[in-house]
Amino acid sequence: MESVRVTVATTATEIVHLKAGGSIIIRVPSGGVTTYIGGADVTTSNGFAIGEGESVSYASVAGEKVYGIVASSTQVVHTLVGGEAS
Repeated sequence: MESVRVTVATTATEIVHLKAGGSIIIRVPSGGVTTYIGGADVTTSNGFAIGEGESVSYASVAGEKVYGIVASSTQVVHTLVGGEAS
């Protein structure tokens, strides 16, 4: 298990890149702003929204990259990765 903190900006920001398959949990802390996750083409319109204090978890495949974006300012997200991240 690896803990990763990433500051997400208003442009697509890589949150995690898995070398091997595994599981991912991404959490936006309380007091945070909605963060949208998806592929390299993520936007605030097409991304999966994670609100303040919410988290999302899922199984990932090898080589998968997860990106995030926010509408304004920046947001630190907390990530737990069960697998080999780079």
